[in-house]
Amino acid sequence: FDEALIEPAVAAGLYYNEGVMYFSNPASTNSRSNMTLRWSYDSGSSWKDALQVWAQPSGYSTMTMLNSDPQDAEYLYMLYEKGRPNKTSYEMLSFTRISLYGFN
Repeated sequence: FDEALIEPAVAAGLYYNEGVMYFSNPASTNSRSNMTLRWSYDSGSSWKDALQVWAQPSGYSTMTMLNSDPQDAEYLYMLYEKGRPNKTSYEMLSFTRISLYGFN
């Protein structure tokens, strides 16, 4: 267990591509909220930074990249559960494209 990767009891997302490990989860110790993306350049030994994807209720997540166009390497795609304030973390699904430009 990595103490830097806080979360309530929920399945997190993990994706590895070209030397970068991506980790997504609701980064909260007490609720399913604050969907966050973190990345590591050393196979998870350390986590460089974090990007908040959704501050409100959130749950399970998964990630992928596309390979149909040269520009696809610039984006990570995340599918995750989310909800409105004071609602459940699985009220709806969201599919979002995250630019990787400037992550280094």
